[in-house]
Amino acid sequence: MKKFPLLLLTLLTIITTNSFTLIAQKAAAPQFIINSRGWLFNKAGNQIGYIDKNDVVRDNTGKGLFSVDMSGKVTTADGRQLGTVKKNGSYCNVKGESLLNIKDAGKDQYQITDATGHPLGKAHKNYKQHAYAALLLANR
Repeated sequence: MKKFPLLLLTLLTIITTNSFTLIAQKAAAPQFIINSRGWLFNKAGNQIGYIDKNDVVRDNTGKGLFSVDMSGKVTTADGRQLGTVKKNGSYCNVKGESLLNIKDAGKDQYQITDATGHPLGKAHKNYKQHAYAALLLANR
């Protein structure tokens, strides 16, 4: 009889540990990915859009949603400015508040994190400046 509570406690510990591991893995899954061709994918791995040669972020229907100009300004299709991308790929809104940061993840990839360091997505080195627009499209 003394072994039953110990067995029950061990089983409960295993179940709890596995549950927390699954939750942590789910939370760490990127919300978006930009591959080397400029294709945008959501966290489920479905293509949700692409970046054209004019730095316009488009959805799968080809509708232009956001653009990044040569000076780093991110604007909506109707011309409303959302913020600015710095040369290192970090993003600030129009108030100057830092919203996204970039960390080198190796193999031409960058990890996109929020201001507190939580991972949001991954981007190929050629498209790191499009990360905020990709995040907006992924969360649409």
